[in-house]
Amino acid sequence: MPASIVKDISKLCIHTITTKPWSLQTAVDKFSAKGVKGITIWRQALEGIDISKVHQIIDDAGMEVVSLCR
Repeated sequence: MPASIVKDISKLCIHTITTKPWSLQTAVDKFSAKGVKGITIWRQALEGIDISKVHQIIDDAGMEVVSLCR
């Protein structure tokens, strides 16, 4: 479906594996800037990041973690 047809992305969730080269911070920044509210975080995106920092990154962006994957 062309992006111009999609008006409501409130239920959209993007997996961090989709943009694997990006850090978690970059993915959250870019997804939330486009209005995406949900994120599935793959475990490798968490490597080297304190879990409290992850919580802050997600909360600051107004996003919701839908799931944690492998």
